[in-house]
Amino acid sequence: DGDNSHLEELESLRNELYNDCVTYVRENPLYEDDNIVTTVTPQNFSEVVISNKGKMLMELTKQCYAVPDFCIISSNAFLLDNQEELLRKAIHNLEVMTKCKFGSKEEPLVFALRSAMPQYIPGLMPTLLNIGINKNAYEGLSEKYGQSMGNRIYLNTLSNIIEMLSLNYNYVDENNLSVEEQLDKIKMMENIIIEAEGNDRILQDSHYQALRFLKHVRNFYINNQDMVLTFMRGKKAYPSMILHKMVWTIGNENSYPGVLYSCHSRTGVGRQIESYPDIFGEEIMTGHISSEDYEYFDRSEIKEMFPAVYHFDPLLINLEKRFQSPVTIEFAVETLSHNSSLFAVLQLNKSELTGRAAMLSAIDLYEKGFIDKEMIIELVRPYHLRQIFSDTIDKQSFSNLKFFCNGVNVLPRTAVSARLC
Repeated sequence: DGDNSHLEELESLRNELYNDCVTYVRENPLYEDDNIVTTVTPQNFSEVVISNKGKMLMELTKQCYAVPDFCIISSNAFLLDNQEELLRKAIHNLEVMTKCKFGSKEEPLVFALRSAMPQYIPGLMPTLLNIGINKNAYEGLSEKYGQSMGNRIYLNTLSNIIEMLSLNYNYVDENNLSVEEQLDKIKMMENIIIEAEGNDRILQDSHYQALRFLKHVRNFYINNQDMVLTFMRGKKAYPSMILHKMVWTIGNENSYPGVLYSCHSRTGVGRQIESYPDIFGEEIMTGHISSEDYEYFDRSEIKEMFPAVYHFDPLLINLEKRFQSPVTIEFAVETLSHNSSLFAVLQLNKSELTGRAAMLSAIDLYEKGFIDKEMIIELVRPYHLRQIFSDTIDKQSFSNLKFFCNGVNVLPRTAVSARLC
């Protein structure tokens, strides 16, 4: 009707937000150098400095994918003595980026600590979740998300501390405990830790807790250098430490971690989701919970069960074109009380596929014009061809054979497993 008042109001709100952002950035500078790298760095760091995972997260962030805020203590800093100072700077950067406060009751900052090498080595380098849960943060999260979810987060932190201290503790599936059982277990675990430590500092002081975890993760590399060197194919390198803001994949059936394959890892036809609701994700890696496998050919098939993945699905074709390969995405979905979901990308890699899947996906990418003939040779390797042309047992015969052993994947989420019969 010629009334531009709404447009003017919108423009005013945009300008106000922009000015607020400029002021906030100016008043809250980030630490940034060769040792501390943030998501907003203008520099281009190599995988040797910030790891394969860090490099990928940086690229995805710059392409505006939904990557949770992170800060990297680079491999340049691994041999330095000022680890506590570096950690405090990295945590400060996360506080600025997230507007959360480490160890506080109001909007507590909680992060995952991921150690990573220049080469992608799935499942080898340690990842610790829920760092920074002291008594204040525990109370704040319990008030915000409910007592049961707060208890589960704190129990996860306590489990990590007990494992770090190598204390005697029998794991029990803590996902199905009542609130009363959770509280009893928390008290028991706190007592175990306090008795071993001689005080409760690691439960009260979030910075001290984070430093202990950082030293623990660094010691994994120091104590296993020969194994890491083998996976790095003889190339000497140091790990980077990625502080990654937590996304809550627990609390309800609509929150979940998972893996999304742009091409089904075994058949090469359609897409694939591996997921399980209301867990942190490490339960799958440790074998305490088996993920559920879903395949789909049209995204409308997953709209009801995986609405957040449904909305992300159209971006997969852009990622395949960008990386000239089928891609595997580790993701986390956090669903809030009013049913709005956050889809977060935690990692992206070129997919590891069976021979059949590699062949079919390479042909599909070639027909789409995403790759040339030379690239097909890169995607379909000799071991894929051996899988395709080797003698196989027909499916009917399997029903007449007696299984006596199931093969275990050497690395998580590999496409091939074995059965002996």
